[in-house]
Amino acid sequence: MDKGRLLALTDGIIAIAATIMVLELEIPDRISGEALLGQLPTIMAYIISFLQIWIVWHSHHDSFRAAENINDRVFLLNVLWVLCITLYPFVTGILGKDITSKWAELLYIGILALSSILFQILDSQLVKINPEMKPNRIRSNRIRIALFSGYILAAVGACFVPILGLTIIGLMCALWIVASSLNFNQRS
Repeated sequence: MDKGRLLALTDGIIAIAATIMVLELEIPDRISGEALLGQLPTIMAYIISFLQIWIVWHSHHDSFRAAENINDRVFLLNVLWVLCITLYPFVTGILGKDITSKWAELLYIGILALSSILFQILDSQLVKINPEMKPNRIRSNRIRIALFSGYILAAVGACFVPILGLTIIGLMCALWIVASSLNFNQRS
């Protein structure tokens, strides 16, 4: 298997998914504060989804940069993971249409969680076939438990106050960015 070709295809699909999401933002007929406020739920969903894509893309590159070998299982897991990423624009659009719908938010959180689970399995497979890979604090079990606990908390929160789930996901993005930058500073 050619790791470079797999990464190039993955990068292209992720770039398209991130680009398609912006198409959900409608340009108002008349520019006004009211018109822009009407777009706020879609804009919030877009920003958080874009950050999610950036985070998973960064993690993917971090894992594959450290891996020398890939196999058929890595290829299959990568395909399944990318499939979930391509659903981000769809669930972002649904959430943007009705940010007060617990079902829209649960679907959104479910796709994010599923893609995260698939990535964790993919990452574990890379470590398994590349025993020389150095551990990364961001991929530690503590971080993974916190991540999945956050998804569970977001799903439960969405059942009671729908915007709460998206808010929790947004906070998780912010925490990941901070943790990632601290990790980057330690590697430099």
